[in-house]
Amino acid sequence: MSDARKREAVSGGTGSAGDLWVQDHIKAVCRRFAKAGWFAIAPELYSRQGNVAKLDNIQDVFKIVAEVPDSQVMSDLDATVAYASKTGHCDGKKWSITGFGWG
Repeated sequence: MSDARKREAVSGGTGSAGDLWVQDHIKAVCRRFAKAGWFAIAPELYSRQGNVAKLDNIQDVFKIVAEVPDSQVMSDLDATVAYASKTGHCDGKKWSITGFGWG
């Protein structure tokens, strides 16, 4: 996340590390960051593999998570930074990524 010129929360997208999917709690965290003046994004890192939030069995979610290569996650995070930089709402020079649920 970068210091914002505008207070704005963006949830969803192509690729910052949230929980295993963007839950209401993660959306609320983004809103709190935005209210504090940060540009906040919570992308769905597994959206290409399907909507894991709709899976009933957590073991099915873990199977998808285990199959996604680190390179895909890192590429999605890079895309998130690139997107945020292009919006004009942040300077694109200072970043912080906060992850939840990945240990």
